[in-house]
Amino acid sequence: MSCVQISPLDLLSSTARIHASLFFACIALSLAPTTSRALAQGDYTYTINVAGQATITRFNQFYGGALSITNALDGYPVTSIGAGAFSSCLYLTAVTIPASVTAIGDDAFFNCTRLTSVAIPGSVTAIGYEAFRSCSGLKNLTIGIGVTSIGSSAFRECTKLTAVTIPDNVTFIGGNAFQDCTSLTTVTIPGSVTAISNFAFNRCTGLKNLTIGTGVTSIGNSAFANCTGLTTVTIPGSVTIINPWAFYSCEYMTTVTIPASVTFIDSSAFVNCIRLTSAFFKGDAPGLGSTVFGITTPATVYYLPGTSGWGPTFGDRPTAFWRLLYPLILNASNSFGVQTNGFGFTISWASNKPVVVEVCTNLCSDAWIPLQTNTLDNGVIFFRDPSWTNYPARLYRLAWP
Repeated sequence: MSCVQISPLDLLSSTARIHASLFFACIALSLAPTTSRALAQGDYTYTINVAGQATITRFNQFYGGALSITNALDGYPVTSIGAGAFSSCLYLTAVTIPASVTAIGDDAFFNCTRLTSVAIPGSVTAIGYEAFRSCSGLKNLTIGIGVTSIGSSAFRECTKLTAVTIPDNVTFIGGNAFQDCTSLTTVTIPGSVTAISNFAFNRCTGLKNLTIGTGVTSIGNSAFANCTGLTTVTIPGSVTIINPWAFYSCEYMTTVTIPASVTFIDSSAFVNCIRLTSAFFKGDAPGLGSTVFGITTPATVYYLPGTSGWGPTFGDRPTAFWRLLYPLILNASNSFGVQTNGFGFTISWASNKPVVVEVCTNLCSDAWIPLQTNTLDNGVIFFRDPSWTNYPARLYRLAWP
């Protein structure tokens, strides 16, 4: 004798079965966790999204000491730290964020004043607005390689933070991101970052070592204003615009080097840099906003022979030839490259010494041959090679006494 299992739905007509299925489906949906339903486990309050992932929404404010944040709550993986989740947890001293987390929300650790150490794993891709603002005790910060975005004011007023290495995947640093990090001494901005936002490092008074990556095209309004510890700044050849007040009142800056790529420097960019004596420009004179240097900045503007747009003054500062120790090919000028009747470039050197152009066809062989000796006229000469098309490849270098 065989047995057949019959469900209640099998006893109903087809129409009834459809209505019954919808009924049971509605019951199932009503039992599923949703983002609007606050749940709790131990010190954590959290919600669950439709994918079954947990977001921490609040943590016990009276918890003291170091914390390794859990990677699961009631079996649900923790993938997000929500807005304000740990804000004003005044007794929290160290935090390790699990590799399950991909996002740190706005104000997540705001005003955790005793927090000294944070480890952010490579799984995190975004750090939200004011996420660690006013963590005035934060000294040690490790940012994982997965982070692509640092939100506005994310680490603002972290007054004990001494060094930051920003991962190579970061493309965006928000406004005021590190403002008032007064103990910050070293910053390395990777080439993946395309713009430094307004006030990003404003009033980082201890900042001494600054490396700006070669992907940055714009330095924002007041980005490094009042960074009184800076003495020397080299701006990379990717930057095209220096916005207003960018280096305002960097009182101990003595030199700045500006690449040929910069086409515009806006108002007050270097005002009140009272020890800035030398501004070196590698290309043609860029456009200027009003009062770029100001009467309190004593700089002389140095430019290369062969570049254009320069007069006896620039931005109300006196100009002079930039007397390099060696000759230079101006590869950013319009004269560089294929010209009528040959390949050419401008040689710049504020010197009357002869300059020899040497050529070879293979860098590996190091068989350089003198091609032409040049006498510079007022620090500049244009070189042209009419025979360059006769070779599968031709490389050039300069030699001098």
